[in-house]
Amino acid sequence: MGGGRKSKQGAEVAPIFRSRKDGGATREEEEGREYDSDSAASDRSRTMTATPLTKEDLRQLLSEIKANMATEFDRHLTPIREGLIDLTHRTSTIEEQLDRTVTRTTATENAITALQEQLRQLEEAQEDLNNRSRRNNIRIRGIPETVTLEALGPTL
Repeated sequence: MGGGRKSKQGAEVAPIFRSRKDGGATREEEEGREYDSDSAASDRSRTMTATPLTKEDLRQLLSEIKANMATEFDRHLTPIREGLIDLTHRTSTIEEQLDRTVTRTTATENAITALQEQLRQLEEAQEDLNNRSRRNNIRIRGIPETVTLEALGPTL
């Protein structure tokens, strides 16, 4: 926004009025010539007579403000966009790792379930075998252990 004056904080202030070279040119005369911000600054020092800005001047100032705002937005949004791209990449990587972990966990859970079933079956088989092996270990009181199988019939 060249040609604006500076405020106390150093920010450029848009000129609402501009000085006349001749000290009293009419609006129609002003519209006939091109407005130059550098010459307007020197004009202010020559005379204190000011006229309101024309619609064209306001349009030009508005377009400058829009261009400056767009530039500032782009300047500030570029790092945000880059950070967003980085976060998107990191999120994708984490999601892929999570998918692999879920797959491995599911496979591990299935293997554990199968092993638990196999363990249950083996425990049942062991219990059955223990019970069967005890059937041959019957002790009968009153019959001496030295009796042979042939003599067992008459002894009973």
